[in-house]
Amino acid sequence: SGAIPRRRPRPVATTSAPPTTYHVQSGDTLTDIAKRFHTSIAAIAAVNQIADPDHLAQGQALVMPPPSAARIDLKVMEAGVVTTVGLTLVGAQPSELVTFVVTLPDGTTYTGSPHAASSDGTVTATYAAELGLGTYAVSATGTAGTDLQTAFHLDPPG
Repeated sequence: SGAIPRRRPRPVATTSAPPTTYHVQSGDTLTDIAKRFHTSIAAIAAVNQIADPDHLAQGQALVMPPPSAARIDLKVMEAGVVTTVGLTLVGAQPSELVTFVVTLPDGTTYTGSPHAASSDGTVTATYAAELGLGTYAVSATGTAGTDLQTAFHLDPPG
């Protein structure tokens, strides 16, 4: 048996897709846009240097960050006085314990109990409360390094 010949590593050409630009349409929210492009509100705001995520202009050009493998999807369901918010985190480690913290528009926070991720890394939680109008921030922190943020905005009905 002889020595294994060494080969010089060849440079690998990498190509990346050009950035995607999205033009804000009437009625768009950053929450909707983030869901559509599988990224986070925070990532869109950071790339585009958006100081106030509640104020988008129709026709505004937004550069979309690359999709995130891990994300928080949320669904707001109205039910009279009580609003139910369903949170689904995708991309956690299997069996990782994830805690959601919701920051209300007035700055107060609600911390939920830890939820264990399923074998595919999904965590679901549902919260029901009397929620007022404004922007709510949601963070998810896990025991295996998951750390995500998103936000949603409740507008007056109509």
